[in-house]
Amino acid sequence: MPVFSRARTKRRLPRPRTGVNFVLILSLLIPAFAIQATAGPRDRLRTIEERRQEVDRRLEVLGARSTGLSQRLNRLDEERGYQERVIAALDVDLAGLNNRIDALDAELRAAQARLVLLLSQLDDISDELAARIDRFTDRAVAAYMAGPVGYVEGFLTSQSVTDLVDRYAYYESAMNSDTETLQEIERLEESTEVRRKLVADKKEAIAAGKTRLESDRAALESVRSQRAAAKARLESAMAEKRGLLDRVEGSRSRLRSLEDQLVEDSNQIEALLAARAARRAEEAQTGGTTVATPVVAGARFLWPAAGAVVSPFGYRVHPIFGDLRLHAGVDIGGAYGAPVVAGDVGTVVFAGAMGGYGNAIVVDHGGGIATTYNHLSAVGVVSGQEVARGEMLGSIGCTGYCTGPHLHFEVRVNGAPVDPMPYLS
Repeated sequence: MPVFSRARTKRRLPRPRTGVNFVLILSLLIPAFAIQATAGPRDRLRTIEERRQEVDRRLEVLGARSTGLSQRLNRLDEERGYQERVIAALDVDLAGLNNRIDALDAELRAAQARLVLLLSQLDDISDELAARIDRFTDRAVAAYMAGPVGYVEGFLTSQSVTDLVDRYAYYESAMNSDTETLQEIERLEESTEVRRKLVADKKEAIAAGKTRLESDRAALESVRSQRAAAKARLESAMAEKRGLLDRVEGSRSRLRSLEDQLVEDSNQIEALLAARAARRAEEAQTGGTTVATPVVAGARFLWPAAGAVVSPFGYRVHPIFGDLRLHAGVDIGGAYGAPVVAGDVGTVVFAGAMGGYGNAIVVDHGGGIATTYNHLSAVGVVSGQEVARGEMLGSIGCTGYCTGPHLHFEVRVNGAPVDPMPYLS
């Protein structure tokens, strides 16, 4: 994975939209060393290592916090999505319950109107039945009081045949009327019974409808309460997310400040290497010895690992801050544990953990030339050790910031990173 360092002269580009993955933010920060002006090279290296370890500790703290914030934000987004789905489902339930309640209300109103009509009809039928029963009773009582003789006497006392016929017709009509009255009374009684049954059924239906209506209204209140609770949880999650985003922005500012410090430390390393080269030249002149010839492009270091270049040296837009950064070396693909060898003879000036570079080795080849070997799974040399050309230094790995096993290889001239390709065989 490329390791970025800020160019000496940078051009600010539009910042790309980024998320809140602070593991990525932290891992893209440049690992570097800070130095102090001390007596000798070993003291300077020790000071650099102490400063680097302090920076690593700060990165670990910020990394843990940022990772926690990122995970919490993801959980809040999931909670927000869940609560929104719950609210949408509850809204559907509310609409269905409201429709059912409206329909039940309409049914109850219609049933109550029908009940009123049935009760009115029942009253009218009851009144008519009572009147007919009264009339029939009066006629029956009168006939009983007259007895059978009354009819015979009526015929015998007729003054003429016409009078006899009229009296017979009257008696026959009276008997027919009584029969019809009895039939009508029976019909009215049957109709009354039917109406009473309809009234009883309608009252029972109305009672059942009221029970269902009360149940639906209770369910409606329950759904409303659930929706209000879901809405409150959603608002709480969103408020917490806003607070976390504010903290994220604060962490982002601190990370930018930390990266600026790391870039400054990297520049101090360049100054240290340049100063060491100058001192060596001065010591060589004072001692009357020949100054080592600087290694120039085309001097051909050995290829440090068996593999092809998967990411070249060069400038690119930083994925977090949006400005132009330098990928300070080349990434060489390789299998985990594959050997890494020294490009040429030299002195190991650093061997150990180096922040985003992971396990790293820096070899000084003299003449202002140094090479670095990064993300190693194992380190097989120590600081101050002399190494031969092609000697095994360590193994390919994925320590520090990387996404898969590879070797990040750098060539530095007087401390400044240069394209390694012209120096490699």
